Amino acid sequence: MAKLFDETGDRLTPSHTNRHNRRFRYYISRRLITKGADPTGWRLPAPHLEAAVPAALRGYLCTRARQHDVLLQPEASTAGLVADALHRLSGEAAAQKLWPMISEVPITAGSMILHISREALAQSLGLQPEALNPDVMRVQQAFQRRRRGAETRLITGTVAPQPDPVLQQNLARAHRWANRLRKGESLSSIARAENCSDSLIRSRVALAFLAPDLQRAIIDGTARSHLTTNLIVRTTLPHDWQEQAKALGL
Repeated sequence: MAKLFDETGDRLTPSHTNRHNRRFRYYISRRLITKGADPTGWRLPAPHLEAAVPAALRGYLCTRARQHDVLLQPEASTAGLVADALHRLSGEAAAQKLWPMISEVPITAGSMILHISREALAQSLGLQPEALNPDVMRVQQAFQRRRRGAETRLITGTVAPQPDPVLQQNLARAHRWANRLRKGESLSSIARAENCSDSLIRSRVALAFLAPDLQRAIIDGTARSHLTTNLIVRTTLPHDWQEQAKALGL
């Protein structure tokens, strides 16, 4: 399936491996085959990817049916029929019927983009390609890769917030400690009361001075996945809030 590309533009090509008498299929960056080991190369689980792409197209076709914007010049006599046809495609079409409508799918670390074949979609709708609106022949959807043990899990669509309970707890403790310090309590007395070391409090209290938007993201669970307690305490945080985000790679 020469339609999938990684973030470098390299084609993702089918591959497989056998483990414990089971066959595992993947799409891997072609350079891993032609040039050997490459830390930038991708290996994505084929069943997940082969399900995610048609699912994205189904959802998009359903949206276009509601918006009535697939036709370049919508007419009352045909708009309803086209919407009905789009609903049928989004609800009934098997993946094998949807793949021909996709010309290519470049995938980056944060999103995948489906380029729809105007000709193939028009044929499915019984229309001429020039009747379709070229501005809606592109689908962009959130895409994330997450490690789960030895395997990679793909997450597409709207990504639910993923709170970091450890970071949230440390943020709350940092504010509690900062308030006690402001009231004049000594670091050593706080450490004794909290049954921890002075150095732990000294390093963790910095979380209380993060930019407000970063703190909100931590509380809401919408902070970037690489933002951890360890990263924050290892980073020399500038006083400027915008500079903090840069220092933390955000």
